[in-house]
Amino acid sequence: MKKEIWIYIEGAEKGPAANRLRTGFRAFLAPLYELAQQKGIKFHPPIMCGSGVEAYKDFQTGLRSNKHAINILLVDSEKPVSENAGAWAHLNWDSLGLDDSHCHLMAQTMEAWLIADKSALADFYQQGFSPNALPQNPRVEEIPKADLLSGLHRATEKTSKGRYHKTIHAPEILKRLDVAKVRQAAWYCDRLFQTLTEKMN
Repeated sequence: MKKEIWIYIEGAEKGPAANRLRTGFRAFLAPLYELAQQKGIKFHPPIMCGSGVEAYKDFQTGLRSNKHAINILLVDSEKPVSENAGAWAHLNWDSLGLDDSHCHLMAQTMEAWLIADKSALADFYQQGFSPNALPQNPRVEEIPKADLLSGLHRATEKTSKGRYHKTIHAPEILKRLDVAKVRQAAWYCDRLFQTLTEKMN
């Protein structure tokens, strides 16, 4: 049986916003899709879900529908992750009998990945972009969600594209991100890439 991978991502439930985010995540995860193609593995396009809880419900449905596939859940951690805490334990959700390799976090939210590559942000927003308004901690997963969002709003409010908007701007920024930079700055992002690479090898 041909191996398959499904990934369920918190972000937007349906419609144009979900479609845009799907293309953004698909571009960011391109190295994994390329590896899957080389290995003869069918890596389905990302399944965009609404909230983290909705993503978890869709993931559960996926487990029933695609019992023999590799099913992956990717959601915001929403808050700092305790050292040595597993992803399921952090979320305080039933692991459904699965180990932590099936559950992955954007710590503390997806926007941490965006500010890990300030040059990608500058490339997207261009004139009027204020990088100094962004949180400066290089350990981006330590930055609280509220600080990430307020920093992005301040950094972008004078650009021609206007203040940062998740479902309008993030998909295009995701396409521009240097994956190596993000993985270096965000341990949980690196864990996602490492885990899926191991599962495919």
